[in-house]
Amino acid sequence: MISERVAGSSGTEEWAKDSVLRDRICAALADVAARLHRIDPSDFGLVEPGKDPREVVRDYVLEWQERWQRNRLHPSPVLAAGFAWLLANIPERIDHVSIVHGDIGFHNTMVADGELTALLDWEFAHLGDATEDLSYCRPFIEEVGGWEVFMETYRNAGGPEYREQNARYFNVWRSVRNASSCATAWRGFTSGRYPAPKMVQQGTPLYRRFVREVAEALKLVA
Repeated sequence: MISERVAGSSGTEEWAKDSVLRDRICAALADVAARLHRIDPSDFGLVEPGKDPREVVRDYVLEWQERWQRNRLHPSPVLAAGFAWLLANIPERIDHVSIVHGDIGFHNTMVADGELTALLDWEFAHLGDATEDLSYCRPFIEEVGGWEVFMETYRNAGGPEYREQNARYFNVWRSVRNASSCATAWRGFTSGRYPAPKMVQQGTPLYRRFVREVAEALKLVA
């Protein structure tokens, strides 16, 4: 699910006003992320043991590039430049291949009675660098002021190292992927395969927004 705004889940604003409750939920989300990232995908046959994590990231970017090229209704020099930059700048240091949720944030959680009960919407799950998840959820966590608690809990739970350089890479990736996903949604709507009205929103205003974000993100790393 592509979220339109930070901290957009129902009830987030209410529990965020309580600092104790906020820290508890941020810590719970960090613990879930760390436990996910500690899993060795090779134990379940999801990746060959010893495969270079950089190649795993590259393969995933190429998969999305092919998806965008197959589904786009018109070319986009900005997205083309985004994919070219991503393929040329795979992070040098990725400790190991992790299972990545791909869309961690409060908009994809369930909270009941002050406890985190579920992490939802796994359609973007894939193999890659754990820093991708951390860079993705950081704006959500910082919006409510819980980043330090989140990272302390994540480290204590054995989560892989968070690298700022890798995070900058995935900040570009996030917007490229979201724009590509919106382009696919628009193609689905115009072809009649996905007639849901929300596809119009994703394919027009959200698509344009994410393409602008790609352009801005590329300026920051140029």
